[in-house]
Amino acid sequence: MENFESSFTSQNKPYGKIFTLIQDTILKNITNENSVFVFPTDIDANTWAEQIITSTHIKAVATERFIAWDNFKGSSIKIRRQQFNAVPSLLRKIFAMQIIEKNRQAVKNEGKGLFTTIISPEFSETSDSFGSWIARLLPSLGNWKKKFDAADRSLDENSLEDGENQDFLTLYAQYSDFLEKNQLFEPSWEEIDFSTSNTKFILFFPEILEDFTDYKNILENSENVEIISFIAKNAYAQSAQEALNELDNQNEHPPIISYTNARTELRKTALKIRELHEKQGIPWNKIAVNIPEIEIFKPYVERELSLYAIPFVMRAGSSLCTNSAGQIFTQIRDCYDSKFSYESVRSMLTDMYIPWKEKKLGENLVREGCLRKCLCSYKDSPESFTIDSWEKALQAGNTGNTTELELIFYKTLKADVKKFCTAKTFAEIQTAWFTFKSDFLDEKKFSEDANLILGHCLSFLAELTDIESSFEAHLQNPFAFFVSELEEKTYQKQHKTEGVSIFNYKVAAVSAFDVNFVLNASQKALTVPGRILSFLSKEKRRALGIQETDYASTAFIRLYAKNTAFFSSAEQSFSGFTIPHSYFLTDKKKNEAAEAEHSIEDFVLNEKLFLNGDGKFPEKITERQKKAFEHWAKTSLAQPEQYHVNEPVKKAVDSVLKEGRSKYSRTASAADKIHITYSDMSKFFPCPRKWLYSSILELKEDSLDSQLFSPFDYGNILHKILELFMKNFKGKKLPYTDIDGIFQDEEAILQLVIKCTQKAFTDADRNIRGSPIAMTVLNSQVKAYSAMIMDALHKFCMPPEKTEGESFGGFTVFDAEKWLECRAGENESGDENSESFYFSGKVDCILSSDNGDVAIIDYKSSSGSIPDNKVSIVPPDFSEPEKFPMENFQMPVYVTLWNKNYARTKVSKVSFFSIKDKTFSQVLNENAADSAAFSSGISPEKYENTLKCFHSFAKTFAEKTEKLDFLPGKDLNPFKECTKCDFISICRKTFEISGDN
Repeated sequence: MENFESSFTSQNKPYGKIFTLIQDTILKNITNENSVFVFPTDIDANTWAEQIITSTHIKAVATERFIAWDNFKGSSIKIRRQQFNAVPSLLRKIFAMQIIEKNRQAVKNEGKGLFTTIISPEFSETSDSFGSWIARLLPSLGNWKKKFDAADRSLDENSLEDGENQDFLTLYAQYSDFLEKNQLFEPSWEEIDFSTSNTKFILFFPEILEDFTDYKNILENSENVEIISFIAKNAYAQSAQEALNELDNQNEHPPIISYTNARTELRKTALKIRELHEKQGIPWNKIAVNIPEIEIFKPYVERELSLYAIPFVMRAGSSLCTNSAGQIFTQIRDCYDSKFSYESVRSMLTDMYIPWKEKKLGENLVREGCLRKCLCSYKDSPESFTIDSWEKALQAGNTGNTTELELIFYKTLKADVKKFCTAKTFAEIQTAWFTFKSDFLDEKKFSEDANLILGHCLSFLAELTDIESSFEAHLQNPFAFFVSELEEKTYQKQHKTEGVSIFNYKVAAVSAFDVNFVLNASQKALTVPGRILSFLSKEKRRALGIQETDYASTAFIRLYAKNTAFFSSAEQSFSGFTIPHSYFLTDKKKNEAAEAEHSIEDFVLNEKLFLNGDGKFPEKITERQKKAFEHWAKTSLAQPEQYHVNEPVKKAVDSVLKEGRSKYSRTASAADKIHITYSDMSKFFPCPRKWLYSSILELKEDSLDSQLFSPFDYGNILHKILELFMKNFKGKKLPYTDIDGIFQDEEAILQLVIKCTQKAFTDADRNIRGSPIAMTVLNSQVKAYSAMIMDALHKFCMPPEKTEGESFGGFTVFDAEKWLECRAGENESGDENSESFYFSGKVDCILSSDNGDVAIIDYKSSSGSIPDNKVSIVPPDFSEPEKFPMENFQMPVYVTLWNKNYARTKVSKVSFFSIKDKTFSQVLNENAADSAAFSSGISPEKYENTLKCFHSFAKTFAEKTEKLDFLPGKDLNPFKECTKCDFISICRKTFEISGDN
């Protein structure tokens, strides 16, 4: 690890003086009981209190003397007007929302709002998102007002005629009146008086705080305050400044290791942590890992540290409303805002973070919504009332009280959600919560985590209620405010174990850890904006005499480097390409050496090398590796179970292939015989398991995803319309179009198509019929569907002589959706009793011409679903047709069915017809031209090889299903078939790779 060692700083270098300075300052003042040490964060304060009692002669300290900046502002700063209280940060946000609402009403009522620039009048109606920004700038307005009053008014940037300046002045005046009315003060606006206090406050490096500039002048001029800073001001800090300036004077910028990718960076970091613990004896809890963009890195860091058996504690806060019980409040809001869309209701009722009292009933409601496609509320017309698709669907389906309980459940849920979202006060939200909990939640089943998180949420709600009652701080939409604030809040789970601490970057810069790692130390990630009055443009800040400063970014780096520290980055990070921060020293040779370096301690890599035959057996393995090896040994050495199919599966196969299909048979002897359809064969080859899972067991992924129409609904409806149309002409001749492609009686044909379309909608799949919104959409598209069918019929019914025999105008409709059955024979002239299985199927359309020619037509919704003749027609000169890799069996089944049932009239034409594209694809054609691609089909005489091939596949199907042999064949291509199979997750297929199973 020699190269890695060179990438850290220690107390032997100038950076170590920062750590020593903090510790010496505390020890110097610790005996003065009136001294209080103020750190940027609670983490910093707590670690230094622990450092003092564990590493120095001091054995006990009062923890209230080690406080964070926010605590210092809230409890230590006093003003001359003692009867006034500091404004709570929440009240700032409430004021911001009130002023936004006031501006919105002014625009609505008077046409002119309070603001013209910071909130443009055209966006006033949707300006709630400005609330957080306005709340953040309120503390800085006092500083802005002083600088603005003292600035040169001759400059345009400082003129009140400037709309932005006028808006800030209006906001300042409104906020001042609000504070005065409620007897409050904004701490950063006030002249602080420490004259009556004996307390001495020592602030450590406050320049890294976002709001320190608001208090900087006040604190620097207070005798009771000492500031330890990189930017010296008072006499005490001058001596410290000399030591700190030594860093830059000696050009001692910290080094950084830059890796090619983030995974290598994490692996090397884990190895270094183990080395520090095992070889240098540094306790796990004295090591900290600090990561910018921790939300992205978090799962990868957790995985790597777990892999290398490093105990760790994730100290980055988690959102109260993400992957926790607190998200119930966002789900309630989303339900109401989306008018109870299916997705919002499903998300709420399938939330596993809270215990539902009637969990099964809630799931049943979601499933009913899925089946009935309750996607959203809708209107029948622009003037009508909004229709709740849930209520209408559940009421329509409540025949025999089958959905009565779900309907009652939904109406109660809807009413309770409405109480939250229409509440006028925070107190009403509290009442709504207790009602909701009583109606739907089981208090006895709340987990410890759910109780804690909901406790945080409700404590925050109680705080809002107190503020509301104390200051009459009412909002137009209090629940929306409550939820938006919850979404910004995080909580830190209490950990019972110790280990390496994982922090978000910036929260532990001044902490007293022995070793700090900073990962992802890129230019973008480590850049910290630190501008005074940052809400102003650069030109306006310059006009107010503000000098641009950018010391926050380097200040953080210096502070992390105060003791032993390792900085690293990756060229290819998880968030994209990066470069190291410019403050670091980089060395390309050291980077390359560190990346190529192989540590003997890397037991994970050593195991991999050993298994690949490139190394010796690892000297040690982890408990995790031990368990993985034992599992591998147990499963790989176990004897495979003998293949068999159980009795229920056998019964299911017989039920489908024999009993289910023989009921259509006119032959009594067919009752106990296998009936094969083209759909069977298409799924059975090349993988019998796919057919077993889909056609016999009817396995489907249990999904609660819903959509208005499935991909097949569109084609099924078009098929149904054409079926109804053709049945109107059964035994009659189809009409034909004239030279312009129009029917002689166009209007009558159109009315018939419209009637068929309406009937098809009525007869649609029950999931569509049971959905009010789906039927509303369909009924609104009668003209569109009818027009598409008319366009298709214009081509379908053209006189054949105009289309070289492709079209069928004037043909007689023999039947539509005709169910046919026949016993299999070796071929058309073979012994009908030679096979013990049957073919069966339903043909879309059968037509006949005046001279007795028979045509079989199969509809496809588009040409993309029509199979290529290359995979469904066997070349006439193919020597072994049984071995041809046929992929589509539809037309061979139909030809066999017709020729066996109507032997005297052979089929002479077989075609696919694309409804959408209005095109034919010929399969069997007595006038077909010779072509290797069979672009115009093949003649009936040359179709014999195809029928032989089809019969061979059918025979294999019958034999395997009789033997219950559903093992995938050896010729199955897993990369072609298995990767796109719906059942890959449950299949136990083994693959042969490089000769090994």
